[in-house]
Amino acid sequence: MIGGGGKAVFKEGLPSFEAPVSMIPLSLTSNKILTSSYSLDQYMEGQQYTFGAQLNGAYKITERLSASVGLRVNIVSNGYKGHLTSIMINPNQPAFGAAYNGNAMVSASKFFTDAATTLTGWSAGANSYAAGLQPIVSGGGGNYPLSSGTSVGLTSVQVAQIQALLGATGLTPAQIGGMSILDAKNALTAAGPAFAQKATAMTANAAGTADKQLETKQAGVGFAPIFSLNYNLDRLNLAVKYEMKSTITLTNETTVDETGMYADGAETPYDIPAYLAAGADYHITDSWKISAGYHHFFDSDAKMANNKQQYINGGGNEYLFGTEYKFAKRFLLSAGGQLSRTTVTDEYQTDMSFSLNSMSVGLGGAVDLTKNLRLNVAYMFTNFSDWTKSSANYNGTTLPGRNRCLCPHQQSIWYRDRLQILKIAKRFSPGINRFIFYS
Repeated sequence: MIGGGGKAVFKEGLPSFEAPVSMIPLSLTSNKILTSSYSLDQYMEGQQYTFGAQLNGAYKITERLSASVGLRVNIVSNGYKGHLTSIMINPNQPAFGAAYNGNAMVSASKFFTDAATTLTGWSAGANSYAAGLQPIVSGGGGNYPLSSGTSVGLTSVQVAQIQALLGATGLTPAQIGGMSILDAKNALTAAGPAFAQKATAMTANAAGTADKQLETKQAGVGFAPIFSLNYNLDRLNLAVKYEMKSTITLTNETTVDETGMYADGAETPYDIPAYLAAGADYHITDSWKISAGYHHFFDSDAKMANNKQQYINGGGNEYLFGTEYKFAKRFLLSAGGQLSRTTVTDEYQTDMSFSLNSMSVGLGGAVDLTKNLRLNVAYMFTNFSDWTKSSANYNGTTLPGRNRCLCPHQQSIWYRDRLQILKIAKRFSPGINRFIFYS
């Protein structure tokens, strides 16, 4: 397993999903529909695995120098499943329905649908009455008070309906009471398109707050040629390896996608970057060996979804140190450490895909059970550095906010719920490969 290798479950979803929903009360209130609360049901899980199958051949050039050439096939298998459902709000706008009195939580999608229907009716009514009042204005009755419209041919029902439409535009009863037929006609002429525009917005809001489900898988294959040299000088051994970039394109196999993010059959770049490794070990005694290594990943040259590679300044670096000691002929103890340093920028980091500095410590032991059989036991712990990303427009809300990614053992905003991590223990060596997480 040379990349991915984990599954994350967010039982309460992610901030980027909830942020737009949290803005609904503020948006409605600013449009004179008092709303104070919202609720939702959201869930997200994702898994990413990259398996590698590799074949290498080595050639002894001299007694001390050897070279090898190899090829790895990289097989990617990703999957995502989640939902964003039951978005509820408490709007106070009885004009759109008696249930919308501000005292109960109601379906946001149904509210916006009913609002669009009502506004569409208001738009048609405003346009119809504006056209119907034009003959009265043309006949010289434009200066008559609207409240006395029955004297110029309107019925009392029509006067009441016109006044109700004018009230829906936000005019007060006092303002409406002082309007003339001409004033009413002009106000209704402007109100028709305004109501229609709001109806269109409400229709879009209804679609945006409807229940959404996601279930998709992604698969892709790529190849990486590998070249390496090894030089041995008695107790000192030196090695260098270069793996070329593996160009991979993932194809979606989507069962359901109501988010518009994972269309069935759509393709996404998912390259594994080129990788340079250098390592050395030295036998201080026949029983005691120390080692050191360096890794560099050419991340900026590997294409990623949404061209995220442009937000990486070069690539990641890793520094490794280790030692092992053999005693009593059958037993071996080892220990090591790794410092990983990322070069990503704030623009790269999201609550679904992020890269952090880390420090790993590994401990190991081995015992030779027989001449040809050895038992290895190892444990590795990784501690990730914190990262805070501030934004003046948090997830499109127009409000300032921040994401904080903390070590998994701390309370975190990005880790909204317990993160399930596939734990893999392996013996430390200068050639160890890191686990790479890509979006």
